Amino acid sequence: MLDILRGFVPWILYFVFSDPDKARLGAGLALGALVVLNWRGLIGRKILDLVTLVFFLALVGALSFGNTELVAKYAFVAAGLVLSLTALGSVALGTPFTLQYARESVPEEHQNSPIFWTINKVISSFWGVIFLLQSVFALLYLDHIGSATLMNEILPNVLTVVAVIFTTRFPEWYTSRAVKGIHKP
Repeated sequence: MLDILRGFVPWILYFVFSDPDKARLGAGLALGALVVLNWRGLIGRKILDLVTLVFFLALVGALSFGNTELVAKYAFVAAGLVLSLTALGSVALGTPFTLQYARESVPEEHQNSPIFWTINKVISSFWGVIFLLQSVFALLYLDHIGSATLMNEILPNVLTVVAVIFTTRFPEWYTSRAVKGIHKP
């Protein structure tokens, strides 16, 4: 669980420094955090780390050579869409992005079980929906629907907390239900 949360640190850093005046700094800090915290994930080709690298390299380029204010304005929307496409796309392609993290903490003999795969499909899908909703909130905020605090801070952060809680609790809940269902007389 700690590894996957570490995978989101670059994104969090960017969001903290995402206003147009600090966007380039935020993107640079995100790249720095990615390299320092997740270099093993980059070498091991973890989907989340590779997508993060490409996104922030592209963002630094766009902020350096494009309309900084426009790029910074839509970066939240783009980030949520990229993360959503990564999570949901990995499920659609049959390799949920959470598998790469789960395999590090689950004994090898359980890694091919249908329960293990279902848990990772559900968790990756859940994160994908969360990221998509966060993009929707960012778009609504840009259209001045709802308050900045609600659409840009409260709802996205509440969704992130819900996703973290779901990620920590769902595997045990699902496993216990699945095992009970398998062992019924």
